[in-house]
Amino acid sequence: MIHSPLANSRPTLLFIHGLGDSHVNYLQYLSSDLSKHFNVLIPDLLGYGNSSSAGDYSFQHQIQGIVDHLDFLEGTTKIKFNDIIMIAHSMGGIHGTLLCESIIKYSIKGFINVEGSVTQYGSFISENMVNALKTKIFNDWFADFKKNIHFRPYRAAVESCQPEAFHQNAAEMYEICHASSGKFTNSIGKKFASLNMHKVYCYGDFICKETLEFLNENNVPLKYIPAKTHFVLVECPNEVIQFIEKFCI
Repeated sequence: MIHSPLANSRPTLLFIHGLGDSHVNYLQYLSSDLSKHFNVLIPDLLGYGNSSSAGDYSFQHQIQGIVDHLDFLEGTTKIKFNDIIMIAHSMGGIHGTLLCESIIKYSIKGFINVEGSVTQYGSFISENMVNALKTKIFNDWFADFKKNIHFRPYRAAVESCQPEAFHQNAAEMYEICHASSGKFTNSIGKKFASLNMHKVYCYGDFICKETLEFLNENNVPLKYIPAKTHFVLVECPNEVIQFIEKFCI
């Protein structure tokens, strides 16, 4: 986990990346003015970026890895992370929601969910992978997938991702997206909508209309950021930084 200089008197911003991504695409936040007022923590999930390989890349195991990292930092620095604001992108929104049920839930004071998976719509990669694996093996699909990534920062991150982690997490996302019954079947989306805390869902032009419909039906606070791609945090850092500062007031 990379981080800014740490201090007890500051709230903590915990960035959680999405499927295939890594800390590399969040370094601009570490070097921004946010580090003057917040503890900025940017972990790599297990199997991503500079993190170690593992036999289990499940969401629950990765969440435990985040909790263990926080515990280790608290032990070595003697700093308590009691006021955590999560900024979670895409798949990371699932991890963020599950962290709100974890042992650190009382330390989480805010949740900025950036185009996180909350409905069965919009999780294009996991849907595409599951459908493709009906006729081809994962390694062939994954090689083709990487070749066709047009957003260069994401393509670079995916190159450092363990294929097994990508495979397991995309499959688990697909299961979550179709776990419930009714109009909207994403079980994590329903949990996020029911969270009684300071939260917001940030989105750009890439968002599915069905996802916005779900969020509006559940009265989830929304924030539009003028990103043309799904990678809002990478494409629009200045707008995101300004919003984080306002959100945390």
